[in-house]
Amino acid sequence: MTAQLPDACDGYAEPLALPADITAVIRSQDDVDCYAVELSTGGVIEVSATAITMGVDVDVEVTDEQGNTVVQQASDGDEHFGGAVDPGQYVIVVRGYGPVTGDYALVLDGETDVPGTIDEAVAIGAGEQLGGIQYEGDVDTYRLAVPQNHVLELTLTSSTGQDLDLYLIDEDDNVLHAANSQAVVEEIVTVVGAARDLFVEVRGYNAVDNYTLTVVLYED
Repeated sequence: MTAQLPDACDGYAEPLALPADITAVIRSQDDVDCYAVELSTGGVIEVSATAITMGVDVDVEVTDEQGNTVVQQASDGDEHFGGAVDPGQYVIVVRGYGPVTGDYALVLDGETDVPGTIDEAVAIGAGEQLGGIQYEGDVDTYRLAVPQNHVLELTLTSSTGQDLDLYLIDEDDNVLHAANSQAVVEEIVTVVGAARDLFVEVRGYNAVDNYTLTVVLYED
């Protein structure tokens, strides 16, 4: 592997092919496990670290070929996150946190660019979705099942202040709402009466950047 390893890896990262689903052990409070993966095309890398032994708490970091942190999460409990990345080699660093030792499950996946049509849209739910507009004219499309009589709030935040636009579309590809100002954060809030599938599009307006799409659903 040619990627620069973080110092915590002590010169070694176990190579894994994506997708990967493994079980490993945190043996001490300062134990660190490192895994090396490679993405041949740009897209999204997804990481899930879940405690098997009750009380085990792990923190997870993803670094690139230069050793820079791409995305990380350090919460009290299981870690589930993803981030848009370029092609290349990446290191997944899993650190034990707290006094409890034991087993954890690590699931890794790497997806290519999010499709741009409603027929191939990626299904998402409430919460945060990390993605990236990778080239001028790129469009990411997500499918969202909205329950009856719910308020839907969508927030799109550019990672570096670029001009990204947000659209809410129906199953016939009609634009229901558009947030396409020059703001760094774009928002759509609407009330959905009948339960239905809606589609969220993220578009770059002469911009290439990573983004966070936040979906909030609550009863009207």
